[in-house]
Amino acid sequence: YWTRLDFIPGFMGEYRIIEVHNGKLFAVYHNEVLGEDKIITISGNSYQEWNKEYGTNVSNVNSNNGYLSISTQNQGIIYDLNELFLGYTSTFNNQNIYVTAEGTIFIASDYSGFLKMDYPNGSLSYLLPSGPRFCEVSQITTYEDRIWITSGGPSRLYKHGGFYSYINGNWKSYNAENIDGLDTLGNTYKIAIDPHDPEHVFVGTYGYGLIEVLENEITGIYEYDNTPVFEGIPKVVNIRVSGIQFDSESNLYFLLSMVSSPLFRVDNEGNWEKLDIDNSILNRADVNYADLLITSHGQIWILSSVSNVIVLEKDGDNDYRQKTFVIKNQFGNLLTKAFCLDEDKEGNIWIGTNNGPIIYYSPWNVFEYAEVTGYQVPIPRNDGTNIIDPLLFSETILDIETDGGNRKWIATAQSGIFLVSDDGKETIHNFKAENSPILSDGVTGIGINKKNGEVFFATDQGLVSYGGIATEGSPTYSDVYVYPNPVRPGYEGPITIKGLVENSIVKITDVSGNLVWETHSLGGQAVWDGNNFKGQRVATGVYLVMLATEDGSQSHITKLLFLH
Repeated sequence: YWTRLDFIPGFMGEYRIIEVHNGKLFAVYHNEVLGEDKIITISGNSYQEWNKEYGTNVSNVNSNNGYLSISTQNQGIIYDLNELFLGYTSTFNNQNIYVTAEGTIFIASDYSGFLKMDYPNGSLSYLLPSGPRFCEVSQITTYEDRIWITSGGPSRLYKHGGFYSYINGNWKSYNAENIDGLDTLGNTYKIAIDPHDPEHVFVGTYGYGLIEVLENEITGIYEYDNTPVFEGIPKVVNIRVSGIQFDSESNLYFLLSMVSSPLFRVDNEGNWEKLDIDNSILNRADVNYADLLITSHGQIWILSSVSNVIVLEKDGDNDYRQKTFVIKNQFGNLLTKAFCLDEDKEGNIWIGTNNGPIIYYSPWNVFEYAEVTGYQVPIPRNDGTNIIDPLLFSETILDIETDGGNRKWIATAQSGIFLVSDDGKETIHNFKAENSPILSDGVTGIGINKKNGEVFFATDQGLVSYGGIATEGSPTYSDVYVYPNPVRPGYEGPITIKGLVENSIVKITDVSGNLVWETHSLGGQAVWDGNNFKGQRVATGVYLVMLATEDGSQSHITKLLFLH
């Protein structure tokens, strides 16, 4: 039976750690009077204060292979079998220390990561898993299956972190530890990938200039002092990239906050140019911008953080038509803050605001409207009140990304991630820290692997991904495949049909022609659980997977074998 040790100090309080070393029981408690952690040793019905050095904040005590290690906020301390001091580790916020029989020290630190220290020379080396070097992440940009991630932005003005790529299953970190010239640069924010050469990437920082990457190597760093096109920008403001994107001809456009004439272009031959456009918003030097988007129709949408939208459309070689408007919904309500732009697969523009998303249908006609009004999807409360609220009207929307099925993934500042249907009328998922593996409800960025549907989420606590099922559609049925095939006994997972034309009609029949299941693909992929319409597992046999486009212009049949 259990007995409380009432002879030890603070026996009714919190004891967080116990460990046995060389037959002696160690315990750690927090002394409320002194405001510090204390280590005691217990033997029988008595205790002693442990009088060795260990600091005031103890996170762990470990005994391994005859070594006693104390993990503390400021350092690690190692003792031998007889509690004789051996040395320190020069690491902070240590959470655990393990010493091998040979004396090699492994350290888990929430400040420095996972490290190895060779004893007695004290040399430290990082043990890095395949992933970003640091947990701070901000925005995500993708092209097909290439993923690029930044770590800064306006809220992290002095963050140096770096930026990261995930290509062909391999992570690469670009930061001051491993890239010459990045020691004075930081606060990476937005990224553009060249559609004609995805090995060519521009990284825009918020306050430190632009970084050019070609074939995974940095080929240029363009700062205030070395790029003539930035002449005249106050150095105290510096180069605050708030939006950046390549157009269909590989010309790069980028947008700077807090400067007049904030729109710049680098053409596909490498010539830099400031675009002087006479506009009441663009002429000001006190505007913070939120995003820039070049649409599939060639328009340039510029979004200020305080609800102003400027739309530009080329009119001749050097002239631009322009339209300026504030963000207002169909009820005439003004939305006062804006954060992001996204174009869906039908060409509609979605803007993330402090009161949910707002949609601009047929944006290519924006110049024909006397007044431009957006649309917020009405959602009934279904509580008997007949009250209707706009979609996510109480949420601050920091990012919106459209997947291969034209569904919208929406990042919120405080409520996690929402996946909504293509028209926004149905909420499919709401992932939060309490009901999913996402690390925080504060989500700053979303990126989608267009080839396999994997969705990446940047949160204020780190990066996580989700196995999405919507991929980009194929132009034809030339590369259809089903996996697993055959479906072997005991397999209960999803059956995936890939390589489909977007929004294909998918029907599965047995060899006698009896329909057992049907759906529409999400982009270029459909997923089946292996059950028929009654929810029963289908029998052993060969099944036909019949595919067709909605207009019937293309069709395809493949086979699937089930084994029980």
